[in-house]
Amino acid sequence: MKKVLLAMLAMFMAPALFAQDDAPQEDPDNMVLNWNFANFTGKPKKLGQFDVVSDWSAGTEVIPDFFLRDVKGDQIAVPRNIHGEQEPASGDSYAGIVAYSYRGKEPRTYISTRMKTDMTKDQMYCIKFRVSLSELSKYAVNNVGIHFTKHAMNVKTDGSLLFDDFITADANQVVDQQDGWHLFCKIVRAKGFERYLTIGNFAPDDKTTAQKIKRPSGYTEMQKNHAYYYVDDVSVKRINYPGECDCSEGKIPESKIIYSKSAAAADGQTLSERVESSTIYFYQFKPEVTSTFERDLDNLVKILNENKLVKLKIHAHIDNEEAAMAEENPRLQSLCNDRALEVVRYFQKAGIERNRLITELHENNDPASEMNTPLSLAKNRRVEFTITK
Repeated sequence: MKKVLLAMLAMFMAPALFAQDDAPQEDPDNMVLNWNFANFTGKPKKLGQFDVVSDWSAGTEVIPDFFLRDVKGDQIAVPRNIHGEQEPASGDSYAGIVAYSYRGKEPRTYISTRMKTDMTKDQMYCIKFRVSLSELSKYAVNNVGIHFTKHAMNVKTDGSLLFDDFITADANQVVDQQDGWHLFCKIVRAKGFERYLTIGNFAPDDKTTAQKIKRPSGYTEMQKNHAYYYVDDVSVKRINYPGECDCSEGKIPESKIIYSKSAAAADGQTLSERVESSTIYFYQFKPEVTSTFERDLDNLVKILNENKLVKLKIHAHIDNEEAAMAEENPRLQSLCNDRALEVVRYFQKAGIERNRLITELHENNDPASEMNTPLSLAKNRRVEFTITK
């Protein structure tokens, strides 16, 4: 009986663990626990209570902020709070950090967590998180980034954390987006020691670009002399090639590389060899036939006109990055077929009957190169030809 009473007492005394009922399901590929701050303990009511968030901590002695829907008081409410107004990127909560303050009068804050597993040396990872500048910030800055460490980031200081090896996005732009969320996205190759990640500004003030921001319409409160950012949706995922990390926000990247064949068809080839040496290549994410390969197609037209009983099989391919982006962008889901049809149309314009043209779609299942270098991917974006009767 005494054991039962003690167990019941422990249940009442233990801090309550809360989770948002409609929080998005955890992604098993994401190495970050509690990636959108959905799980927390207690009942936060004011600023400086990020320490209630499960699996996360402050990087220094200065505690960051935690914002939550349906909370008492307006300091940390969602969407409108003491710093501005922002709906979460997902779920019902987000974190808040100071990334810069005028003349360093306000301490910066940092959020830190241990990942599910250590990173593997030389393995590529896709790093993403969302930030949004609060409406009452007087400044917007660059250098909002991420720092990986082997040991926990629990520095006993109320000052800034300064490191030379922290990671920023490629452009490292000043993040001034207040309406919605700015995507931080970066591909990194692990050194093998990375166990903890910390988000914040790790550069000194004299190496941080701070731009003044006008107060948005609809706000009468005085702006604060800092750059304050909401943070949400943190993810670290293992990838095998760059195309698995979409940093484009759904936009189709500009196509820049096309594979160039080293030699033209040699004399003395058989009919099949002449046809099979006429492979053409494409810019990434593009279905159009470029003028570079019109000569190959014209040679095939000549072969078909000289051999009336021959039919041409058109084998269309895409690369791994195109296949990965097609999962997110509906405009690319027919790319393989579009390439085949572009070639068919070229032949039809040259007078070749449609019933002599057979298309076969391979998607990214039959690569010419198994590597994922830019040149190898370019070699895989192709249409090949074989003859049949």
